[in-house]
Amino acid sequence: MILYFRKMSVAAAFIFLVATNIALMPAKAESQEVKEKPRLYTYVAVWSFPRSEWSAFAAPNTAADDLITKTLASGKLVGIGVANSLMHHADGITHMNWWSSMTEAGLFNYLDQESGLPPDPALAKATKHADYIVASTHYNRKAATVKAGYQMVSYLRLKDDAPEKAVSLIAKTIVTPVMEKLFSDGAIVEYQLSTEDFQSGPARGFWIEWIATNAEAFDKVSAAWRDAAGKNPIFDATNGFIDWDAARDYVYHVDATLK
Repeated sequence: MILYFRKMSVAAAFIFLVATNIALMPAKAESQEVKEKPRLYTYVAVWSFPRSEWSAFAAPNTAADDLITKTLASGKLVGIGVANSLMHHADGITHMNWWSSMTEAGLFNYLDQESGLPPDPALAKATKHADYIVASTHYNRKAATVKAGYQMVSYLRLKDDAPEKAVSLIAKTIVTPVMEKLFSDGAIVEYQLSTEDFQSGPARGFWIEWIATNAEAFDKVSAAWRDAAGKNPIFDATNGFIDWDAARDYVYHVDATLK
């Protein structure tokens, strides 16, 4: 997703970053500061199913649909989605479902209610399953119902010797400005940069995710990253903070409701 940078050592990146920040201080003072938003929490469940069971995962579930409608209307959830993978990886993940809330309690209360529904026989056919809870303070979304849209999730991980606040720097100086422009232009309907709220994987990882209603968004997003990479000197510096061998992109077809 943001693989348009030259690779640079962490030491060189840090020196460059300090010099760049000093040089850009007057411009930064005049530009609008990117501020963190209230924390948005998302519960993500990923699944692997044999190809013969893919349609079963997407089959209508009246009890679950009624619970979703009720919980969204109450405001306890601010988004929910079901997705199937369009790029299949060696890890075997074929499907994903997620729900978002402004509180951790909102995530777990919904999970408890969902667990009380009649068992979904399709889930028993999964060969692999994992859950993640992520949190974001850099995001935006518009109220929308997305059918057969597109969701892209890019996983990135900092090098062990990258600065502690590197993710915050990347969010404020690179990701949010690019994604906000795409959001305001209507190319995407939602985005977030998130980190794990409850640690379940390797430390220092983060995700950049967006949703769009059509495939043309991929070209628009790629063009926006290329354009920003050529104009923002901090791109090269922060590139040196990333362990690119650990980077992964995931692309899904998604049905989602956003509040």
